[in-house]
Amino acid sequence: MATTFLAVLASALLPVRTHAEVIERVVVVVNDDAIFLSELRQEAAPYVFRAERAPTVAARRAAIEQTYAAVLERLIDRTLVEQAAEEDQIVVSDADVDRAISAVRERTGIQSRAVFWQTVAEQGFGTQAEYRVAVHAQLLHLRVLETRMGGRTNIIEADVRGRYEELVSRARLDGAPVAPYESVRMELYGALRQAALERQEATLLSELRRLATIERHP
Repeated sequence: MATTFLAVLASALLPVRTHAEVIERVVVVVNDDAIFLSELRQEAAPYVFRAERAPTVAARRAAIEQTYAAVLERLIDRTLVEQAAEEDQIVVSDADVDRAISAVRERTGIQSRAVFWQTVAEQGFGTQAEYRVAVHAQLLHLRVLETRMGGRTNIIEADVRGRYEELVSRARLDGAPVAPYESVRMELYGALRQAALERQEATLLSELRRLATIERHP
C-alpha cells in the first residue's frame, strides 16, 4: 500500500510533459487538516534541486521520489505538532521568529543582511517568507516538545563526566591524545542534550501519530 501511494504521488510531483498535469489536490489528511500537493512541492523545493544533481535519469527520479516521501512525513509531523500547539495554546510570534533569525546570523557570523539572505537563498529557500515559515515551524516544534516532554532532558555533571571517561578510554586504546575535561565539557554537554532532545522528539511524534487519524490520498 505504501509503495503504491508513493508511486502515484511521484507521478503527480515529478515533471512530466502532459496536458493533464496535476495542479492541486489533497495528498494527506491528518485528523481534520489537509496537506495539499502545493504545500508538499513548496516544502520540498529546497531539497529537490540537490536530488536533481544525480547522474542519471533513473537515479534522479529515485532521489526525487525519496525526497518527496521524506518531506511528506515531515509535513505530517509538522501538522501533528501544530495541532498539539493549538491544543496546548502555544504560539510563536513574528518577534520570536525575528529573534531566532538574528541568533542564526550571530552564530554564523554573517553581519550583512544581504549576504545572510543570499546564503538562505542558496540553501533553496525561494523567498524570505519561506525561510520565516521554516523557522516558525522549528520554534513551534521546540515549544511543544518542551511543554509536553519538559524536565526530561536534564543532563547532570555525572552524565558529562561519564561520557568524557568513555572518550578517554577509547582515545587511550587508539593511542590518541586526550583533551582536558574542562576544554570539552560544554561540547559534551551540548551533544548529550541534543541526543536527549532527539529521543524525546521521536517519543513525542510516535505518540502523536499513534493517536492520530492519517489518511493518504493516492
